[in-house]
Amino acid sequence: AEGLKVLEFASSVETKLCLEITETAVIDNPERATEAIAAFRQAGMKISIDDYGSGLSSLSYLKLLNADELKVDKSLVAGAAESQRDRLIMKSTIDLAHGLGMTVVAEGVEDSTLAACLSLLGCDVLQGYWLSKPLSLGDLLAFLASRTGVSGEDGADDASSEADPTLGHRASSLAVQYPYLHSPR
Repeated sequence: AEGLKVLEFASSVETKLCLEITETAVIDNPERATEAIAAFRQAGMKISIDDYGSGLSSLSYLKLLNADELKVDKSLVAGAAESQRDRLIMKSTIDLAHGLGMTVVAEGVEDSTLAACLSLLGCDVLQGYWLSKPLSLGDLLAFLASRTGVSGEDGADDASSEADPTLGHRASSLAVQYPYLHSPR
């Protein structure tokens, strides 16, 4: 019932909603997941595979789901700056996702060394405590205002339309301040 309400809302207005589906949800019921994804995509929503690499990662699910975004779990991301083996896995994952037309988000980025490494590997978006802890909407607007010059009140609509509240999605004004937030492919 809640899913139908979201579909109705997404269909009735131009939205920038992104549905995150965990890898384990797909593994539990792949047919239902693909049907749900098709319905949400029809409603204009983007699809993201969340926590990729935290479970039994399957290349066939990447092919089957036709997602817009791949969020790589911090368990795969964490060692990329120190371990050549981990870097190779991350680079292969990024290249594969790009080849399938997906944007790649690295979760759990906690320091500038890892951020620089992931940027060099071609990761599109970095998410984690290195940039910010999770924020409420009010704190997000203040965060954006302090870094972009957009005031919280006058530019609230502009700021909120530019960035996802998790700070994980593209915000062109933040990319200027934080070059590792987005890297060129």
